Amino acid sequence: MEIILNTLQHQLQDNQIIELLRLGYEIINLREVNPELFSRLANSPSEEEEILELAEEFADFILNFPAVLLPLGSPAVMFATAMQLKDLQTTKKNFFFAHSIRISEDVPQPDGTIKKIQIFKHEKFLVL
Repeated sequence: MEIILNTLQHQLQDNQIIELLRLGYEIINLREVNPELFSRLANSPSEEEEILELAEEFADFILNFPAVLLPLGSPAVMFATAMQLKDLQTTKKNFFFAHSIRISEDVPQPDGTIKKIQIFKHEKFLVL
């Protein structure tokens, strides 16, 4: 069984866990194996130099895993991480991204207003 590093900020849903196990992955959570890195990514910096340093550290860390479930942090950090991995000429890794269907429901309220409910339902993992 290969290891997949889960970097997501939210807890995986049961159907996501089942899907990853069925694909042959043991799930390791970044928040448990490196809580300091997880916290810095979840609260991404806004300065370019700090983003690039964090991306380099994250890229070096994820090289230890055959598969990674992304994203975590700001799009800028994820982009910089991808560029860092490209520059490192890394071997093929499996990068997983949760793909959800978004269902929107308008619920009329007694006072005449409308309450909008957004439901995100996991459909599958996209693997790049």
